Amino acid sequence: MSVTQLNRLLEQKGQRNPGTASQDFPDQGYVEVDFGPRPVAEEIFTVYDDRVRTSSRIVAALSYEAPTDKDLDEVLMDKLVLTAGNSRTGSFELHVTAMDGSYLEGAFVIAYTIINSETSAVVADDMLIDANEL
Repeated sequence: MSVTQLNRLLEQKGQRNPGTASQDFPDQGYVEVDFGPRPVAEEIFTVYDDRVRTSSRIVAALSYEAPTDKDLDEVLMDKLVLTAGNSRTGSFELHVTAMDGSYLEGAFVIAYTIINSETSAVVADDMLIDANEL
């Protein structure tokens, strides 16, 4: 499923994908993950993004943005451990658990960066190295 199709599906469900089409940061994406109303200890989400390839590496972090039906201060209450990987053409898996072993519920906005072989990585303020050299 393409990002456009996914966004339409989320919109029909009253949810949103905060951003995957930014021209300023073409390797950046955001996705809203929802654990649902019943608390769970962990969850593996499949994130669909047309820019992901089997060789892609993904770096993910909790975004400081209020998700659907949640206040911003609630975002800071849970400390998440995010592991992204198992990239396939058009998608990757995002494994989310609570850092302290507690249960998670509701939605969170996750920001991610797609690192492909053509992507440059900033190693230091004054050093730019191509990903093929890493």
